[in-house]
Amino acid sequence: MKIWVSAGELSGDIRASEVISSIQQLTHVSLKGIGGQNLLSLGLQPLETIDNLGHVGFVEIIKHIPFYLKLLRGAKKDILLWRPNVVLLVDYPGFNMRLLKSVGKQVPVAYYIIPQVWAWLPQRAKSLRLAKAVFTILPFEKEFLMKYGIHSHYVGHPLAFKIKQYVPNSLPWKGFIALLPGSRTSEIKNILPIMLQVARNLPGETFVIAGISKQKFIIEAILTQHSLPNVNLVYDRTYDVLAHAQYAIVTSGTASLETALFKVPQIVLYKGNWLSYLLARMLVTVNFISLPNLIVNKPLVPELIQQDCSPQNIMKHLEIIASRRKQIIEGYNAIENTLFTDIPPPQKVAQILVDLFA
Repeated sequence: MKIWVSAGELSGDIRASEVISSIQQLTHVSLKGIGGQNLLSLGLQPLETIDNLGHVGFVEIIKHIPFYLKLLRGAKKDILLWRPNVVLLVDYPGFNMRLLKSVGKQVPVAYYIIPQVWAWLPQRAKSLRLAKAVFTILPFEKEFLMKYGIHSHYVGHPLAFKIKQYVPNSLPWKGFIALLPGSRTSEIKNILPIMLQVARNLPGETFVIAGISKQKFIIEAILTQHSLPNVNLVYDRTYDVLAHAQYAIVTSGTASLETALFKVPQIVLYKGNWLSYLLARMLVTVNFISLPNLIVNKPLVPELIQQDCSPQNIMKHLEIIASRRKQIIEGYNAIENTLFTDIPPPQKVAQILVDLFA
């Protein structure tokens, strides 16, 4: 089975590799496309790797438009020459939706972890009609897509199954506040210093940063500027940190859902380029930015966005989530029940792809 895969970020690389690994248990796979170390370890012949991708925000992406246009042309050429059984798009919507439009009428395309079309510019959903298979991981996505005449397979959320099965390793700290500054350079630069100011103002609390080794240089550069004895750092052990944390301060993104599934009361932060933020405000049609709040459709956990993302507000909301721990955990339990499936999502996706395209 020839599969051309496009996963332009670390999380997408992980999710794509889970699917490909499951397909490899069913049939032989030849693999080309865009990905990272996880896909490379499964035999990906890369057109590009995620090391050169992952720019965030409207302004940041605009700066790199020539690069992405060249990559899009290269991907289309490679796909049409190679003629895969299926092109598997995983997340990474800014690029993958354009790739879908570019090749969707000429080769079969499947989309796993679809763009958040329900959040902004809903009309973009119509482009998903070009995909021969669409896999949704959030319960409200399937119903939303039906409004546009798009049939999809709800497979559950891969993180719900993974976290439920996770057996944590021990850490040398207890009762600490976890700091999850994100995986992208821009996120870390914008948000980690604010997190560290909170730690400075709360010297009696223990803090543990769940860092990603890929961003070791920038994380340690920022830490050196602050030199806080109550702040500890571990790399590539986010799940161990969340398994033992009492509370968490989290950069908006998938990490907010992971934190919820580990049942840790949290505060969700976002602070980015002002122009990018203003453009997003104009386009976004949902009331929340964090996945836990979106799934339950109410303000289960605090969201501190842009100018509200300050050390003073974070400290105030630490007291609030402490007083609301029971209600937050009940909300988390409801989220887990909605997202967990008996069969792991990657296996479901793999079987459907083999049935349809092998």
